[in-house]
Amino acid sequence: MTPTGLPTRPDDVADVSLTELAGAYTLNMLAAALGGKRSALAVLVNGTALTRHIAANQWPTALVALAGGATLTDVAEAMGEHPEGVRIGLTMWAVDQHSEEILSLVHAWVATASEPGP
Repeated sequence: MTPTGLPTRPDDVADVSLTELAGAYTLNMLAAALGGKRSALAVLVNGTALTRHIAANQWPTALVALAGGATLTDVAEAMGEHPEGVRIGLTMWAVDQHSEEILSLVHAWVATASEPGP
């Protein structure tokens, strides 16, 4: 953090709620539009933190959607991706979790959520 209280790195706002982060992002955008260098840097910090937060929740949310009955195509369309990209992304995320239980769930849900071919 700077002496002005503006964040200088995404880790500075790691424990801030998503609502507060989005509010700070908006306020700093307005200040940056008026030419504030520190505000512009704070926009970059808050934007990066928001992006990281959203990305960290992307794959768990996709798994919840599959578990709730969504098809792989439904999830892919919601993410603007191809179904194969979602399958690969979910699998890579599951492996990164270092949990056989999560990996088993991903394999099971991806298998059951895939539509049969033509």
